[in-house]
Amino acid sequence: MSNNQGKNILAELYLSGLSIKAVAEHTGQSEWTVRQTIKVMGIVRKRSKAISIGKRQSQPKLSYQDLLERKEAAPLFKAMHMLNSHYRDKQASL
Repeated sequence: MSNNQGKNILAELYLSGLSIKAVAEHTGQSEWTVRQTIKVMGIVRKRSKAISIGKRQSQPKLSYQDLLERKEAAPLFKAMHMLNSHYRDKQASL
C-alpha cells in the first residue's frame, strides 16, 4: 500500500464519522500519526461536530415501535422476575 493510499484510507474512515482513536485502532496506526495526518490534510473536525457525532453513535435513536414494545413488555418482565425470585426462594428453603 502506498503512502497516498494509506492517507486516503485514514481520511475516508475519519470522514465517515470515526474518532481519531477508532481510526487508529482500525488501521493499526498510532493516534498521534492519525491526528497529524488528518491535520496535514486539513480535514480536522470542530470539537462541537465531533461531540455531536459521538453522541449520535453512542445513543441509537429508538423507533416508535421499539418504544411501544418496551412499554408493553415491562409488566411481563416484572412478573417473570417476581416468579423467578419466588422460585429461587422456594428452592433455597428445601
